[in-house]
Amino acid sequence: FNKYDINANSRRGNLGFNAGVTVGFNIFDGNRRREKRNATLAFKNRRLERQELELALRSDLSNLWQAYRNNLQLLNLERQNLVTAKDNHDIAMDRYIQGDLSGFEVREAQKSLLDAEERILSAEYNTKLCEISLLQISGKITKYLEQ
Repeated sequence: FNKYDINANSRRGNLGFNAGVTVGFNIFDGNRRREKRNATLAFKNRRLERQELELALRSDLSNLWQAYRNNLQLLNLERQNLVTAKDNHDIAMDRYIQGDLSGFEVREAQKSLLDAEERILSAEYNTKLCEISLLQISGKITKYLEQ
């Protein structure tokens, strides 16, 4: 202490109003900011997952629709092929009865007819599978099952 410091303080008076400002901020907010950021990211992730699922469903629907249309076209072609195979078989049998055709050639005509029948059954099966898959992905499978 010195005498000068004490005198200076004692002479200093308080003649007016005093005002004070206090600034405070939280150093630790209980992880609220992190939780909010995590919730925002989780929301965005769910939205992206939903969009991805919608795109996958649309893609599957488009692929199944195209496969269904292709199978319908194939089925029509196989029906035409079956008519042709039946005609060839009938001609082969007539020629065999007349003696113009050997047994081996008749066997080939029969095999061709059987192959055509097998292909048409396969095409019908694949078309029906696509149809059921389309109903399933569109959510209308229960209506199909009720019929």
